[in-house]
Amino acid sequence: MKDIVTAEKVSYIYGEGTPFRVVALDNVSLSVRQGRFTGIIGHTGSGKSTLLQMLNGLVKPHGGKIFIGDDDIYSSKKLRSTACFRVGLVFQYPEYQLFEDTVRRDIAFGPKNMGLSDEEVEKRVLYASKFVGIDEEILEKSPFDLSGGQKRRVAIAGILAMRPEILVLDEPASGLDPIGRREIFGGLDAYKKETGTTIVVVSHSMEDMAKYADDLVVFENGKVMMQGSKQEVFEREDELRSVGLELPRMTRLARLLAKKGLDLPRDIYTVEDALDAILRSASGGGSDA
Repeated sequence: MKDIVTAEKVSYIYGEGTPFRVVALDNVSLSVRQGRFTGIIGHTGSGKSTLLQMLNGLVKPHGGKIFIGDDDIYSSKKLRSTACFRVGLVFQYPEYQLFEDTVRRDIAFGPKNMGLSDEEVEKRVLYASKFVGIDEEILEKSPFDLSGGQKRRVAIAGILAMRPEILVLDEPASGLDPIGRREIFGGLDAYKKETGTTIVVVSHSMEDMAKYADDLVVFENGKVMMQGSKQEVFEREDELRSVGLELPRMTRLARLLAKKGLDLPRDIYTVEDALDAILRSASGGGSDA
């Protein structure tokens, strides 16, 4: 499986030459594998959101390179300008970006700016809205008359309608209740499985990343502290704790029960994982670990 995103020794500094100088990214190198769901985790201010904006061509690194496929996207104006179509960026609280008078027009805005025909634009609007759970009758409503969760789905649909190679999202479920979180992440997971689109998500939630991510990148103070598969990262429990990050609740519970003598594997990350392992243990199936 090849890498579709590569960052090589990337740096970025806010407020250079002022008393407010902050190093957002410090010699960061990482890779994202094609067709995978990669989670980027770390505390606020660790550089995650700045990196996402670089992938989309919005923020040029002060040092280093960003590759999408084989293209160094900051090596020419043309490559940088096309990055916004190749990489669909969904900001935190994307519903604040809605501005058209109907949901249909808001979702259609991106595809229209790609120069697509009216027929193709409409096809993409219907496909994207269906995927995020927006009924056709809502398409003629004002986006400002919708609930918070609906607005969030409309904003995401607007990016999906552009059909980017890579979909990057900054805390897409921030502020939503548990049902809203499941709808957003469940929809993203289904979209990845159907289309093979690479997805990169910044999140503070270990629970969400445990359930949906294939790979993880951990940021700390503008640096990449670790990266690898979800299993590899969650095995480094002590290092995660050293920077104030905890394993998912079910993982911690399962490992505690294993210490008490229950035969459970170490790769339990969700309630479903735990239930399956406990039932197998109770039936005499034992652990594969």
